[in-house]
Amino acid sequence: MPGFQRTRGVLRIMATCISRLYQEQDPSLLIMPANLTLDDPSLADEFTRLLARSGGNWDPAIKEVDSHGSRTDQIDQSSQSFIEVGSAARRVARTVFFGSATGRAVKGISQQQIHLGVVEPGQGVAVYNDALSRMTGNLHFLYNLDDRYYFHTQENLNKVARDRAEEYTEKISTVRSSRDWKEQSDAIRACKSAQHLQTS
Repeated sequence: MPGFQRTRGVLRIMATCISRLYQEQDPSLLIMPANLTLDDPSLADEFTRLLARSGGNWDPAIKEVDSHGSRTDQIDQSSQSFIEVGSAARRVARTVFFGSATGRAVKGISQQQIHLGVVEPGQGVAVYNDALSRMTGNLHFLYNLDDRYYFHTQENLNKVARDRAEEYTEKISTVRSSRDWKEQSDAIRACKSAQHLQTS
């Protein structure tokens, strides 16, 4: 990561992470990328400050990765198996995020590298593969290029497609409302004409 003071930076981040895990009495056997909670303001601010040097606004991506009610959180809540491993989608998202925050020419990390960041002893990879598959089709800042996954500050095609679909739905609704209004107006006029003929 450009501008990152390796020794002091790592020590500062690890101190924050270890303190948070200790306070929460996290039972994990290892401290992995999946354990670095970005919903902790002090940890999120540290990475936001560093990533700001590379340009773009990372706040929306961080919120999507690790916040209550986010799309990632919704994916976790949709599956009991995700919840049982400690929120599979969030763990995957955190790992991919930290794999995105590099200055390397090749963007992102592979599925095998994601496994190294999320799978704890005694766990299988299937639940995490399932979570990653659902995330790829639903998150707005997650990219998959040549089987390498990374987050970006720009919204992906999932967001564009949803926005277009919503616009189309709104237009259809407007057209239907206009048509219904016209039909109602025509019906009222027809009734009035019929009443006029009856009274004349």
